[in-house]
This record gives sequence, structure tokens and C-alpha cells, in this order.
Amino acid sequence: MNGMNFKINKTKLIYHFSVYKVRNMRLESNEKFYAAKVMRLTETNRLWVKNCLKNEMYISKLLKHPNIVMTYKLFKTSLYGVIIMQYCPNGNIKSDMQQRCGPYDPLEAIQFFHNLIDGLLHIHQMNIAHRDLKLENFFLDETRKPLIGDFGFAIIGSGKILPTENKLLRYTRCGSEGYMAPEILEITQQNKGSKSYDAKKADIYSMGVCFYEMINFVLPINQTNTQVVVVDDNDDHNRASIISLNSKLSDLELNKAQHSDSGVREQLQNLIKSMLNIKPNKRPNALAIKMQTSILSQLSANTIMD
Repeated sequence: MNGMNFKINKTKLIYHFSVYKVRNMRLESNEKFYAAKVMRLTETNRLWVKNCLKNEMYISKLLKHPNIVMTYKLFKTSLYGVIIMQYCPNGNIKSDMQQRCGPYDPLEAIQFFHNLIDGLLHIHQMNIAHRDLKLENFFLDETRKPLIGDFGFAIIGSGKILPTENKLLRYTRCGSEGYMAPEILEITQQNKGSKSYDAKKADIYSMGVCFYEMINFVLPINQTNTQVVVVDDNDDHNRASIISLNSKLSDLELNKAQHSDSGVREQLQNLIKSMLNIKPNKRPNALAIKMQTSILSQLSANTIMD
């Protein structure tokens, strides 16, 4: 795409965050639309640029998969960093569910999730962790195919590409409330630097939250604050939520009206519970989840046909 001229449609603001905006963009040579993530570079966000922007630009360009938002071009000026990405005209899964005022039916949810976990499997196989998986970061292209996007908090391990099971240890709190794994919530200003967690296993927990939300239209653990938590947050977390977490997760049930087949419902429930296990080493990896969702997709389809 070198040498191609872009024309920004400034009237179409897709998304606005404190440090960046995403706008609709058109390529003059073929009239094709793209999304332009424009990040203003200032002294006040220097730490964010150092910790996040460099990683995001490198990782987003590195990842190429049918279920990951494609990045086409990157460039920086003295004032802005810009990422030219695939445009997803159908928004994200969160807004899609809000428009329909309810959850997806079981088959659609399983098929969406199967595609998303395939994307996450590729991410983890590249020794990368996303660290902010939530429904707002799952986008729908023109065919409504789900894509994982927004790698602003993603990290990559050093060295060669490693197997899926290789741990990616981190020491900082990072993610969105309601989606963060309990081992991340346990990190405080006092123990920061001495307490680590596997970012890939934390991704699996976040995906479990997302799967539950897609088929129940509610978070498994009700938390009203869904704002992104800045890396190296100085605030201590209320440990009461962690202490009660295990008992709440053990009582998770899927909506019986939404999931009438008891066999499919039980397998769905068991899969989600395994992903939300309070012990990270007990959670399945992305490959195992992909195999299970493939079976669930077939079971769900057969149930509908019957």
C-alpha cells in the first residue's frame, strides 16, 4: 500500500477513547473503506506510547488470520501514530447484542465463539497475549464474521515463536473490569513486581466471561465499572470480590429458556466453568477449547435439525 493516498472521512467517527480515535477512511484509488486508528502523541501519554503503542503497532502488523482484524499500514509523525486497519461495518459483538436487546441463540453463539477462539489460538501460538479480551473488541465484518481486534495492551514473548503451552508471565494489572482474571485482580501496588501471572491463561478466563455473556446477555460476575484499567494501576483492588469469586463461579447456570437441550446446555456450562476456573493451571488452552466448540457446534446443529 506504499504510495497510495488516503482520504479521511472526518464525519464518520467510529470510536473515541481518551488517547485515540478510530475514523472511517477511504482509499482514493479503489474507493475501498478502511478504519484509521489515530493516536495523538503528547508528553502526557508518553508512558502509554512507550508501554503500549510500540507493542500494538508491531503485534497488529505481525498477526494475519481470518479471525483477526487485518492491519495494512503503520506510520508515525511527531504528533500522531496511525494504524490503517480493516473496516468492520457491522460494529462489534457488544453493540450487536445491545441492538437486538438480548443474547445470541446457542448455535450462533457457539459458531461465533469457535471462530474467535481460533483467532486466539493463532495469537497464543505466536507467543502473544491480548490482555483486553471483551465483547467490544470482537468486531463483525461485512459478512458478520467475528474478528479479534484492538491490541493496545497486547504483549509478545521474547525469542522464537514458542508452543501454545509456553507461559507468558507478567506482573502488571491490565484489562477491563468484569473481564480480568482473579490472579490479575490480586496484584496491588504493594505486591507489584513480586507476584506474576500467565497472560495467556488470563486471556482464557476473559474468553470464558465473553462466552457466558454472549449466551446470557449478562456478565457471570456482576461488575458495573467496565472502564479500561491503565497498566501499572496504583489503586488496590477490593479483595472481597476475589474471595467470593470461586463460590459464585461454581453456581453458574445457563438460561434454560435459551438453551432447551439439556445435553448441549450441560456441555456449554462445563466448558465455560473450566475457562473461568479460579486456578489458572486448571483452565484449558485455546486448542482444547477450539476442539470442544467444534463438537458443541455440531451437537447444537443436530439438535436444531431434530
